[in-house]
Amino acid sequence: MNRVSLLIVLVFLSCTATALAAKKKTTTKATSPRFEISFPKEVNANPIDGHVLLVLAQNNDPEPRFQISFMTPQSQQIFGADVDALAPGAPAIIDTSTLGYPAESLNDVPAGDYWVQAVLNIYDTFHLGNGRTLKLPPDKGEGQHWQTKPGNLYSKPEKLHLDPKSPRTVTIRLILRNPTVEQDPTLADKMGGWSGANDEHKIVDNQWVKHIRLQSDLLTKFWGRPTYLGAVILLPDGWEQHPDAHYPVIVEQDHFHRDLPGVLAFRTTPPSESLKGSDLRVAQSGYKSIRIGLPVAFRA
Repeated sequence: MNRVSLLIVLVFLSCTATALAAKKKTTTKATSPRFEISFPKEVNANPIDGHVLLVLAQNNDPEPRFQISFMTPQSQQIFGADVDALAPGAPAIIDTSTLGYPAESLNDVPAGDYWVQAVLNIYDTFHLGNGRTLKLPPDKGEGQHWQTKPGNLYSKPEKLHLDPKSPRTVTIRLILRNPTVEQDPTLADKMGGWSGANDEHKIVDNQWVKHIRLQSDLLTKFWGRPTYLGAVILLPDGWEQHPDAHYPVIVEQDHFHRDLPGVLAFRTTPPSESLKGSDLRVAQSGYKSIRIGLPVAFRA
């Protein structure tokens, strides 16, 4: 056999081996659970950058996406994976190689029945003032909560049996989208632990509470887009009647609150009868504040 014929035979054998290996790889069966998460073009027609999150919860009250916490060992299970230009219909994969919390791998999740829900936290592209380009989740008025961030996609909770030792591929479709804060302010306020100065959760000024929002030149230059700072000012009773009086000032730096939260909750109207539980207690406490001395507070 001459050298040319030998070369042809070697090339043929190499191609055959490669084809057989590829066929073997594509026909290999899964040996553990695998989740394929996608969104239809009817929900979003363009590719999306972001972070896909898969939640496994032992109950559905509240929805699994609201049962994740880094501050308590009672947190339900979550896995996450970055996606870059994920196209409509293309699946993001969550499998045993995906990092999770509290269990680090799907292999470590006990077999059982779980409520399953997925969320796609959508990223924006930031062209920083220093020339760098980053993809990050912007705040959209909800306080950087991926569960309620406006525009984020999520799925309906689904109950299924999961066994890390059993091969199974679960398909999840992200067919729902979070509303804007203006469309449903109660969703963002409840997740952020904010009280809402009124039952409609509208941000309004009165003689005691003022809201300020201004553009920061330094932050705008850094982030490469208009960036704003906000503050909520709680004034003492009689402020308008005594313009020359001096008062002590308490300044507290905070993050993302749209209004005065928690112990500083303040409202000028009594709570409605529709409020229940903790919402009612916070509203009652906020309404009582109008009848006691008010400090001066500044929140940014």
